[in-house]
Amino acid sequence: MMPEATRRLRHPGTRNGCKRACRESRIRLPFSGSDCSSKWLMRYRPEIDGLRAVAVVPVILFHAGMDVFSGGYVGVDVFFVLSGYLISGIILDDLERGRFSLLRFYERRARRILPALFLTLAICCVLAWMWLLPRDMKDFSQSVAASALFVSNLLFLRESAYFDIESDLKPLLHTWSLSIEEQYYLLFPLLFGFLFRRFRGALLPAITGILLIGFIWSVWQSVASPQRAYFLLTTRAWELMGGVLAMLILTRHPPKVSPRLARFLALAGLILVIGAVFTFDEGTLFPGPFALIPVAGTMLVVIFATSDTGIGRALASGPLVLIGLISYSAYLFHQPMLAFLRYMSVDEPGLANRTLLVMAVFPLAWISWKYVETPFRGGQGIPTPAILGASVAGLCCFAILGGIGNQRDGYLRFDMTPDEAVMLHSLERSGLGDCADIRACLTPPPLSEDVLLIGDSNAFHFSAPLAEALARQDRRLISLTRGGCFPSDRARRHNRPDAVNEACRAHYRALFDYIRGDWPKPSTVLLSAAWASYFYGSDYFRGNPAQRTPYPDARVSLIDAEQVDDVFRRRTIRDEITALLTLLSQKFSHVCVVGPLPLLTNDFHGGVPALLAGIEGVSERDFLSETDELLQAFAAENLPPHVRVLFPHQRICRSGICETQRDGRYLYADSAHISDYGARSVFAEMFAGDPACLGAGDEE
Repeated sequence: MMPEATRRLRHPGTRNGCKRACRESRIRLPFSGSDCSSKWLMRYRPEIDGLRAVAVVPVILFHAGMDVFSGGYVGVDVFFVLSGYLISGIILDDLERGRFSLLRFYERRARRILPALFLTLAICCVLAWMWLLPRDMKDFSQSVAASALFVSNLLFLRESAYFDIESDLKPLLHTWSLSIEEQYYLLFPLLFGFLFRRFRGALLPAITGILLIGFIWSVWQSVASPQRAYFLLTTRAWELMGGVLAMLILTRHPPKVSPRLARFLALAGLILVIGAVFTFDEGTLFPGPFALIPVAGTMLVVIFATSDTGIGRALASGPLVLIGLISYSAYLFHQPMLAFLRYMSVDEPGLANRTLLVMAVFPLAWISWKYVETPFRGGQGIPTPAILGASVAGLCCFAILGGIGNQRDGYLRFDMTPDEAVMLHSLERSGLGDCADIRACLTPPPLSEDVLLIGDSNAFHFSAPLAEALARQDRRLISLTRGGCFPSDRARRHNRPDAVNEACRAHYRALFDYIRGDWPKPSTVLLSAAWASYFYGSDYFRGNPAQRTPYPDARVSLIDAEQVDDVFRRRTIRDEITALLTLLSQKFSHVCVVGPLPLLTNDFHGGVPALLAGIEGVSERDFLSETDELLQAFAAENLPPHVRVLFPHQRICRSGICETQRDGRYLYADSAHISDYGARSVFAEMFAGDPACLGAGDEE
């Protein structure tokens, strides 16, 4: 989202054309003067700033976790339309007057967006340096560079991998929309200039055609690839074109409607926008066909909500106009403020704290608008080359800074003692990674003495040192893991989209076909998964508020099983685990299973200060009590032949507490995964303590 400055747009036609348009139109359009005789046809419209307020407030409240604003994200789409409307009018005016210049256009863009953006990036960099853990600092550094290069939408599209920090903890996540707009404005002036020269009399049908093509593509991509549809310019450009279309309708083809109908259409447009805010949610197919609702609503308001309508007067009220004027800074500030608040809080910040933060956004935004945005936007006397040169230099500085943070893997602290630095480095992860294609991962074919590794991220988080240990025995660890997937071809994880769940089931269908088939197989298989998260979901540690699961709704259920209640669901999952172990025991001589891992209830929230102060582990008694039902699935009396189980808690928990660190180093990389140090110490000891589990016992 990047709201453009409300500008005076000069009429692209002649004075006679202006008068004729006024005579032919039966409504009073947003012209400067009822007789359309003014030099300025499209004057400053306070209702546009009011509409910005209607857009930015729901976005902020949505990101603040206010459930009633479940569709607040559509505010970004409103801004896309408004930006397309305002900027295209400026370009068309300059083209009509024969004075359009790309350099001047980009200078105006730089004056408008960069000062507040630079301020936001600078403050975020300081706070990130103070608080973020190295892995999160690395992610943040990438987002700084991507934001400065206006490609953050591509970065966040790529960051759908399992180990990425949660979206709510990404301070610069919201810059994806800023990147889309700047990518659009790299291309749009050239396209619009071409259409103006070649199809000057048919701009409206040309833009309409482009819009329709873009909309159809967006709908198709929203079904075929929702993530790409959400973050890419190709599926969002039609929304900005909606603003262009509204501008052309107003300036070239004023609608001939009665005042009553104009008032009705303005009201209908506002209802469409506000209705989407309160009725859409994260499950809505978006941007797809449903994006047409806020986009069409915004277009109706832009076209028909004039000063002669009640909607226009309401939007032009002082408070809404003021919020609209500061909306750009408010949008830039709110996500970093919320992200850092969540990052430094052990639990999700309460409603009161989030409300206070939202209230603080607007005075801070006013300060930025007053003392940063306005002076730079209105500054005169500075040559265009100087403005563009300073802009490029600033963007390059942030891009380089982000590149350094990424290159150093987020390790930018130079003020730590050696012991603190060791503790910080102990959070590093390792692993062989996921298997994208079963057949490719089985090439070359496994030998009998090799070990097959299956499961999710709780399998590959110890795989690297285990592979090294097996290699010393001339054995190979073949990883067929899939992060975030319960090992079943019938499961559905409740907090994952249908497409992701289907990909998980497809992976295990292919894996089970291999296991049941005649392909060469090793004699040993090793299985590990996030059993407790899948089994209990948000019920894990429900009775102990101090020890809650870090993964609400991570539970799984079987797609072909009747859902009676959660007790029945857990029983079906236990049966599915038993069925899996039975299959493995029939096809492999040695089946080694890693049992449930004690979870941290503080995912290192609080950042570097909390890390250095020490993260406490869960009580062993609480862990055993809360996971008792699950542990029964791995009890010796319930296991098929050839199956052995290793229990991490027997190595991690000492003196009644499941430890988080040893010798000044952390055993965990995050709340549910062990670190490389944990894999090389505790888990290495666990595997070495029972060599028969991995098929080595027969040789000793």
